[in-house]
Amino acid sequence: EIDKADADLLAGWHEKNVERKLLAVAGARREHRDCLQYTRPVRPLPEHSGVVGFCKRPQHRELKNGSLESKVSKLVEERGAFVGRWYKDVHGVTIEKWIEAGDIWFIEAHWGSVDLEAVLDMEIRAGRRQYRQGLKLAMQFLQLRVSLPSAAVKAISQFVPSYTEHLAGECEALEAASVRLSPDVSLREL
Repeated sequence: EIDKADADLLAGWHEKNVERKLLAVAGARREHRDCLQYTRPVRPLPEHSGVVGFCKRPQHRELKNGSLESKVSKLVEERGAFVGRWYKDVHGVTIEKWIEAGDIWFIEAHWGSVDLEAVLDMEIRAGRRQYRQGLKLAMQFLQLRVSLPSAAVKAISQFVPSYTEHLAGECEALEAASVRLSPDVSLREL
């Protein structure tokens, strides 16, 4: 009964907060190795691994009692081994190490599944395709709705970052946000 409730809790948390981080780390590392450099500890990790933020620790000042994150945080503190088994059994991801960085939990996750690699490849291609389609639509909007001349639209498009540059910028924004949340600990030092 407890395991079922805890598994449901983890499933909700994973879908809402962790899955996209794992996909971003794995996908960005494959797409552009330097993009998420801060997510890797000083020691080299195996090819199919990364470090992602998991949840706030119970003493985090912004953690609200009764919230999904507070329940997950309590579960990590009390039943970390269960969380690790759940990830291995359900997602084929091994939590190699729990990392306490200030008042936030990070996980060092390892994966090696061919199925997961296929999902990551599909996610990266879809992200690149959506990015390019969005840019094309924005440029058409500038030309057709705003009535900018083609030369102006072409000049503007030269300032738009490539998909990998966009990912790198997102990573820098995440790093800045993490420093604001835990100024004593830089993610690059993990």
